[in-house]
Amino acid sequence: MEQKRTLPTADAAAYLRQLAVGLERGEVQLDGQSVPVDGAIQLRETAREGKLRIGLRVPLARRDAGPEDESRRPSYKGLKKQMKRDFRLLRAAAREGTVPAELVRRFHADCRRMTGHPGKGEPHYGRFNAVADAMLRAAEAGEAAELRRVLDEMAALRDEAHRRYR
Repeated sequence: MEQKRTLPTADAAAYLRQLAVGLERGEVQLDGQSVPVDGAIQLRETAREGKLRIGLRVPLARRDAGPEDESRRPSYKGLKKQMKRDFRLLRAAAREGTVPAELVRRFHADCRRMTGHPGKGEPHYGRFNAVADAMLRAAEAGEAAELRRVLDEMAALRDEAHRRYR
């Protein structure tokens, strides 16, 4: 869903204030419903030709948080795409010294889902899952420095796996 609007200055300021209040509470309004924010927010500012363009990427909690069934289970490719996005958000948050616990829990669950797919590197899953478990423990303990270290280790494992299987 994408919306572009042209607003008078006062209306734009009011909208941004309302957005800021929601972000401080950890939620945004979407389709008239409050949706939890799930991770670090990316902000992009571009100044060109006398105009300032500002873009936000706000990761939202999944709306399909109910019981998982096979029809809603993501494909391996879709799962990997989701994990790539979440891993970038996790590393950005860790660099800033924050611990997005909910995003870590979701990413950990996705790690387990990924390693449940047969024929995708089973001999190395034990090591990967041990690092994923260490990531979860660091997040639950609120240890940002340890989370950063574990995410760096996970990035090295990912790079090694991609060299091996791509």
